[in-house]
Amino acid sequence: MRLLDLRLEERTEFQDVVATVVWEKRRHPPQELRVGIDGAYADMFEMAPETFAIAALFPAMWHFERRLTMDAPICPILRENLNQAMQVITRWHPDVRPIDIEIEALPEPLQPRSGAGAALMLSGGVDSLASLRLNRLETTPNDPGWFRYGLVISSGFDEFDISPKGEFWSDLASIANITELDLVPLRTNIRELESGNYFFLQYLQGALLAHPVHNLARAVSQVAIASSADAVDPYPFGTHPDLDPLFGSGSLQVIHHEARPNRYEKIRFVGQWDEGLPYLRACFKTERNSAGGWNCGRCEKCVGTMLTLQMDGRLEAATSFVPDHISVSDLSPDLKLTHASHRNYRRLAEGLDEHGYADLAAYLRERMAAAEQRTYSTMRSRLKRFDLAYLGGFFTRTRRRIAG
Repeated sequence: MRLLDLRLEERTEFQDVVATVVWEKRRHPPQELRVGIDGAYADMFEMAPETFAIAALFPAMWHFERRLTMDAPICPILRENLNQAMQVITRWHPDVRPIDIEIEALPEPLQPRSGAGAALMLSGGVDSLASLRLNRLETTPNDPGWFRYGLVISSGFDEFDISPKGEFWSDLASIANITELDLVPLRTNIRELESGNYFFLQYLQGALLAHPVHNLARAVSQVAIASSADAVDPYPFGTHPDLDPLFGSGSLQVIHHEARPNRYEKIRFVGQWDEGLPYLRACFKTERNSAGGWNCGRCEKCVGTMLTLQMDGRLEAATSFVPDHISVSDLSPDLKLTHASHRNYRRLAEGLDEHGYADLAAYLRERMAAAEQRTYSTMRSRLKRFDLAYLGGFFTRTRRRIAG
């Protein structure tokens, strides 16, 4: 893969940095990789070649490119970090291979800019609100780690618009007002290089969140990505304590921020935050519910969050959810739980038992058992596990190569 013609495009309403992506092995026409900011914030924004190297690396690996080249040098710290990131990914996923990073390194590492501060990637979800609350409890505005900015990816991450023109922006603005946080909207089309949801979840999340921030070096020297993993025993995932810091350079430190050991504890932690709880967004719903919030109340993420809050007597205060009390009859008998989240559901089931919700605990255990059977019983999943364990992902790679 070649990254060519790096350029800055300035308009009244936006400012973008752009690179042309030329695939060398994949059968695909050239693409434009864009990272941008609204014009009102353009004084924070500048060209940073590092952003394109991070964005392109994993898509290039996924599509069997043999190298990554770019006609601009990058910070030597980042270049070494990206080589380490490939080692992490290939250790987790034997169906991909490292590629050669043929990008020149700058003679000296980049340095943090004077006056630059700390930022948090902010979505309004459980993880980022837990990180924000912890930061405000443990630091002061004079501390270098005090989150000065809330960075919002307004496209490329969520399924709906959370730019300043979108409806959800007002909720984020309320959170920012409560916590004295300056919101900064960013956008990227990184997912156009590979749009698959599995790739996004397992490979791309940390890179997607970190890569635009390099263009904010005038203002940001440290950015926190709120952990979505189990801090005690993190499983391989696209955002991970072993992976996220490797998207940093000499001028930008990337932190995998662990506000609490696991999602179960984070929900309880956010549940005790009277000011922030009404704005909690746990799911990816694209329309407001009857309470004016963005939580459907039916999906896996909503159900787990609502049950945890109800267990602690905080669901009624979480006004972005409906209803404000749930019983087993309110829940779908066919709710599908993801296998990766089972540790948190086991903790929640134990907590529900302890708080007198035995029927809800039994419901969760029934849905976990169904998920276990669904995950391990299909022939496709058995063949994939065999391929990855004994054949190094040969058939997985071949299928993906044929699909392009």
